[in-house]
Amino acid sequence: VSTHSPLILEFCWLINSMKELKASEDALFDLFQLSKTPTMRVLFSQIIEKKNFRTYFFERAHSGVVAKDISNLDPASEDPSEYDWGGLTSFSSRASELVSNMF
Repeated sequence: VSTHSPLILEFCWLINSMKELKASEDALFDLFQLSKTPTMRVLFSQIIEKKNFRTYFFERAHSGVVAKDISNLDPASEDPSEYDWGGLTSFSSRASELVSNMF
């Protein structure tokens, strides 16, 4: 999936965090406000236990475009590409500030 949507990145960050914390699929039922059906339990369990979500930032360089793995989406990272989620969080902050300054 190619996206500029912070929503998709938040979902990837959430799943990777759940894996790291060994969380159960119950959190996804809460997130999506769904009934805990057996089918959905299997689906959510497989997402957490078996699926991998990778996030890449495509950056312009003198040699062309370079892809950088920022899958940790770590806000404490020293790499601006990773802590700023490829520029999306700073853009969101600037957009919010712009709208608030209009009032």
